[in-house]
Amino acid sequence: MIVEIEKLVHNGYGIGRFQNKVYFVPFTLPKEKVKIKDIVNKKDYSMAKLEAVLEPSPNRVEPLCPYFGRCGGCHFQHIDYPEQLNQKSNILKETLKKIGNIEIENLNGIIYDEPYYYRNRVKFKVHNKELGFVGVDEDFIKIESCPICSKAINDLIPFLKEFAKHFNPSWISVFYSDTQKEYMIKFASYDYIDKEKVKKFKEHLTPKNVVGITLVKDDKREDKVVFSIGVPFTFIELLKIKYRISVNSFFQVNIRVAQKLLQALLDKENNFDKVLDDYGGVGLFGLHLAKRSNSVDIADINKSSINDAEYSAKINNITNASFYAQNSYIFLKKSLSKHANLLVLDPPRSGLSKEELELVLLGKPDYIWYISCEPSSLARDLKLLKQKYRIKEIYMADMFPQTYHIETAVKLELL
Repeated sequence: MIVEIEKLVHNGYGIGRFQNKVYFVPFTLPKEKVKIKDIVNKKDYSMAKLEAVLEPSPNRVEPLCPYFGRCGGCHFQHIDYPEQLNQKSNILKETLKKIGNIEIENLNGIIYDEPYYYRNRVKFKVHNKELGFVGVDEDFIKIESCPICSKAINDLIPFLKEFAKHFNPSWISVFYSDTQKEYMIKFASYDYIDKEKVKKFKEHLTPKNVVGITLVKDDKREDKVVFSIGVPFTFIELLKIKYRISVNSFFQVNIRVAQKLLQALLDKENNFDKVLDDYGGVGLFGLHLAKRSNSVDIADINKSSINDAEYSAKINNITNASFYAQNSYIFLKKSLSKHANLLVLDPPRSGLSKEELELVLLGKPDYIWYISCEPSSLARDLKLLKQKYRIKEIYMADMFPQTYHIETAVKLELL
């Protein structure tokens, strides 16, 4: 069947209609006329496969990656980059309006950098000792390179392929520090792994700037370390603060955009008295805010991240920060019992729980910075927060070019 694409929606699909039924079509653009095939038929809508573009958009470009359309990692390589930013901005504003009843005419800023070769951390799938990613059909896509991985990680792929042949991992995760010009590797395996064999492999067959290799067991909350060979951490510097990043800690995958977002949030801000940094990770926001406040409490359920945040405070001579390896609800319940000037929230895609939101509304910090990686949960949470807060500023940060993912930072002020 042939449909015309009306617009793009969250998850990167184009919407087309045929005989009063909605079709969600990947890899399309607004106003394109396309031929599609119905693949998942629901009562009110269908998921469709793009078969041909009959009338292309002027914003359609040739994808840089030969695996695009089969690999599940990218969704927007067929769209020129300015239009990617435009479409993401439209999706964000529409989601805020539809779910949160929040009208945003113009964002305060759209933060972006290079559209390719930006990821400093990548998790490769391994199948039959071959390196690749999960495909759009949940199959395995063998790869030789990846244009959204940093050039440094691309340079390491031949070594990773050799590593996969020796140790038959189920996956390999690579973190690259542009500050230190070094890599950390973490992997899980179906086989028994001899520690001495890994040690010899690192000594004789591994590039010198691979500083650590860590074997883990998969765990939903935090991978369980079996052993590490070498150094299981590295350092990254952002805006004159040096962060330690351990193998099990979380850090943003797009360093340049993270730095620009951090700068945008810090600009024009005066000093605070008491700051709470919930879901604080390694202290990306909290350690910078410590230099602009009397005290900062940083909390995260990931113990590795909190240990890194505390270590980073010491090496940066930050003495007014406290650290808590706690879940968000416990931290908010304890900390918001006393007045706070600023609460920083950086939750996972699911957003805040109803109980967490109730604590925030009860505690009434003067200001909130809400950092979100999921527009729908952000809109849902802002709908409740606006009972007592107004939106001062809202920024979109393109942490993940070529994908449909949208990062948003919102500054709120108590009414």
